[in-house]
Amino acid sequence: RKCWGVAGAGIISSNLARQEGGLTSNFNPTVPGQAVYALFAFVAIDEFQSHLHALKGDIMILINDIAAVLHEEVYRWGYEDRGQCNKNLGNAFLMVYKIGAVSEVVEKRERAEQVIFSRNGASSTIRRRRARRGSLESSSSYHSSTSQSANCFSRSKVDNIDLSSLPGIRTFTDRALLGLLKTFAGIHRDKAILNWNNDFRLSCGVGATSINLIFGMDAGWAVEGAVGSRYKIDATYLSPHVNMASRMMSATKQYGVYFLLSQAVEGLLSTNAQQTLRHVDTVTVKGSSVQQKIFTYDAKVRSDFFLYSRSESLADLDSERYSTAIWSTDQDL
Repeated sequence: RKCWGVAGAGIISSNLARQEGGLTSNFNPTVPGQAVYALFAFVAIDEFQSHLHALKGDIMILINDIAAVLHEEVYRWGYEDRGQCNKNLGNAFLMVYKIGAVSEVVEKRERAEQVIFSRNGASSTIRRRRARRGSLESSSSYHSSTSQSANCFSRSKVDNIDLSSLPGIRTFTDRALLGLLKTFAGIHRDKAILNWNNDFRLSCGVGATSINLIFGMDAGWAVEGAVGSRYKIDATYLSPHVNMASRMMSATKQYGVYFLLSQAVEGLLSTNAQQTLRHVDTVTVKGSSVQQKIFTYDAKVRSDFFLYSRSESLADLDSERYSTAIWSTDQDL
């Protein structure tokens, strides 16, 4: 579980075919992926190639120092432990905040709508109608056709589900973004990373440097599954939304910012969180004719981050006591 991560462990286990006796297992490449809804965040080390050239083998130590802060904050602030690192790519990390399987999300939303809009006595009315159907076969046929219709709906509407209509999604998204913002503050007060800022090799003897991260986020669907063979297996997410998160991250260099969020993510945030963002541009992404707005959080490298350092227990308590007021009261923001 620690090797694959919580998300990866589930993906890989579904692709392992147990042998007789259950003692060994082999990779089963014929298992289909599962469509899921999630938030995706790409986080990259700024000026990585320059750091790699300067540090050579020691770059691994720097990467792991950064990963320690990033993984901790993403996991801490992810709603119900939903924040997970899916891939460590060396210069970048893919963070996934899984909302749920598409079929489950659609089913639960429809069930919630039925509860909200149902009338008193509706259940008894349905029972009386079913009693008049006359046979068990006709009733069974009715349920079968209804189930098939629901499955067809979930597949055909995967791109059209309004995630902002899901209960709790604004808290879910707020906490995902907070984990990244806390990471930004964390790398500028973590002692191990601050020591790298004074490394002679990184500064080329000119002066102190600054280790920074850049962030890109998008929200939507993806196919979750395992890719590989018996020689090598990767738990992965395939989706245009994963690609969009990567593009958001890369575009931070063009706009001179540390964070870029897609319109899809901005629409899932609480009002308090939305008010902290700035509309940067309206763009048409390659491969799409639809214009969308992109936003940034104007994070700044501050020399006083160390003043607001919290113990792990207090940081965990801050996360547990989350409310939207944090956007105007937290000293890291």
